Amino acid sequence: MIRLLHLAILFYLGYWLISRFWAVKDMTEVIDVEVIAKELLDKEDSKNSVVP
Repeated sequence: MIRLLHLAILFYLGYWLISRFWAVKDMTEVIDVEVIAKELLDKEDSKNSVVP
């Protein structure tokens, strides 16, 4: 019975940690995409300004 309780607690903690991790990961991915898009635009602007 105690072993089952421990498994349940571990499963719950694991699920909570994974859900938290995925939530943070999704947010950082969105931020990364915005940063990358901005960098690409900046690179395109610098290319256009360098080439006459």
